[in-house]
Amino acid sequence: MPKSKKQNEPEALIPLSGMEKIYAGIGREHKPGDPGDIEFIDAIYGLFEEYRMTYYRDEWQRLDDNVTIYEGTYWGENDAEVVRGDRKPRMATPMITSCIENIKADLMDELPEAVILPDAAGESPMVTAKVLTKVVEQELDACDWEGEYVKGVQDFLQDGWCVFEAGHDPLENNGLGGAFIRYVMNKNFMCDPQTPNLQDGRACFVLDVKPWDWFKQHYPDIFPYMTADEGLIEADRIDSTTEPERAKSLRLIEMWVKEFDAETRTTAVHFVRVAGHQVIEDSKLTYERGYYEHGLFPFRVCTLYPQKGSALGLGICDLFKDTQRYADKLNAILLENALRARTPRLFIQEGLVDIEDVRDFSREAIEVQGNLEAAVKWMDTQPLPAYLMNFAQLMQQSIKNEAGSNDQSRGQTAGGVTAASAITALQDMSTKRSRMEARELQRGFKECVRMMIEIMREKDIVPREVVITVNGQPEILPFDSRSLYRGNGEGRRVPIEALITIKTSRQTRFSRMAHNELVLQFVNMFQQTADPLIMMEALEMDDKEQILDTIRKAQHGGMLALQQQNAQMQAQLQQMSEELGQYQSAMKQIQAGLGGGGEQAPAPQAPAAQPVDAAALAQSIG
Repeated sequence: MPKSKKQNEPEALIPLSGMEKIYAGIGREHKPGDPGDIEFIDAIYGLFEEYRMTYYRDEWQRLDDNVTIYEGTYWGENDAEVVRGDRKPRMATPMITSCIENIKADLMDELPEAVILPDAAGESPMVTAKVLTKVVEQELDACDWEGEYVKGVQDFLQDGWCVFEAGHDPLENNGLGGAFIRYVMNKNFMCDPQTPNLQDGRACFVLDVKPWDWFKQHYPDIFPYMTADEGLIEADRIDSTTEPERAKSLRLIEMWVKEFDAETRTTAVHFVRVAGHQVIEDSKLTYERGYYEHGLFPFRVCTLYPQKGSALGLGICDLFKDTQRYADKLNAILLENALRARTPRLFIQEGLVDIEDVRDFSREAIEVQGNLEAAVKWMDTQPLPAYLMNFAQLMQQSIKNEAGSNDQSRGQTAGGVTAASAITALQDMSTKRSRMEARELQRGFKECVRMMIEIMREKDIVPREVVITVNGQPEILPFDSRSLYRGNGEGRRVPIEALITIKTSRQTRFSRMAHNELVLQFVNMFQQTADPLIMMEALEMDDKEQILDTIRKAQHGGMLALQQQNAQMQAQLQQMSEELGQYQSAMKQIQAGLGGGGEQAPAPQAPAAQPVDAAALAQSIG
């Protein structure tokens, strides 16, 4: 917001704030060396430094510390034992690493998938929802969503927060463009530290480091004006001490900002990329109304243990790294005591016995001057108290229990529990924390999918044909951006409201059994009237599509056999009808010949021919 003007102060003398300079510079033509551009770039770097110095410098240090805990490399070269030159053991038991990996395995079983529900009654909205679900699945498969999810889960558990970006990449699908959900490394992302809600912040930054040659190839016109970065932190891995033309890399800063229009009450989101103190991209030059029409920062931060007043969170390493260090320190002391006990120490009185003779175990007799007890004395290493060993184990066990990665969640049981149902119940209860953590990731995924659908509606996605199952039969339907709109009955097309629900891709064996049991109960209610294809489509099982295809082929082959049998029966019925007509005609001729003579007994009358119902006869024969 602009600063309030002092009384009688000329408006031209009021300095612009950093954000006002950024708003003024976005969307203007950028030329290297332009004073307006220099002021605009300095404002971007100034806001970047404000974020870094006020919050993220300490945050990045915390993230680096968590990496050492996860990798077990926290015994640094500045430890007191190393500085003194002592060769002491440095234990690093991977308890936290094991906990993170175990919970990660649980969260991988909760990999979220999007299911779009119809927003209105009728078959058409249902078909549209199925098609949109399939399209979202295809877009996520193209951007390797499972791989992005794995990397996000690592940051989520280790550091306490992870970042996903939902956007549009014009280079996807062989240059045709496509929507995506991608992982952003948390150390390369900064949101406004002044607000706990990411969407309320002034700007978001995404950092990257590229070699000089990359900029030379992608921005040949701007590259000659680029200069080396100065004052970079060590984590940027940039050699700022060399000459500009010899520096290995440059820092690429992507800044996302919002512009709010008070008259229309709408928000536009833009991004600017700067590198080497030059503007290399400005989205407002192409998209005046905003790069994304939804007007939101295209990021979602998922937090494990939220921090009050911040959009970020704390992770497992933060909560248990002190316990890990103390447990490893105690284990190192126990190991050091064991190593000392391995080599007993010997006290020898000088002049009473020859030291070399004592060291030589091949000598059968050693001459001693005076009393032997006074000449030689063994000193054993005193054992440490037994409770120390138990205490170290308790500290390690507490990490597993308190982090939600106990024995039951690892598939282990104790106390003589052998029944499968009891083991299953224990495992189900032990994973309730991981399921709660999975819900936070699923909520973030749901928001990203919603933004992804809005982006597909806005950008021209690749037209395609989608195969879906309708009433048990496969159908091929076209899909493009226009499919995300429908008529409102007044000649206007309105956007379809996506109702998104989340399911996990790999359900547990017991949840699938419960679902299938419910489906079978419905089938039993309808007995023989249930279509086997619809029943199989509702079941949860592996290789379901192959089974459905086999049933369709069997039904199609059976229908052909029935049609052939029906045709044969129709031919036989026609032949029988013709023979009956010939019989009736012959009987009439006989009766006419007999009528010319004397009175004769009336000939028996043949029953009148009745029309034959071929369908009823075929049904009775079948």
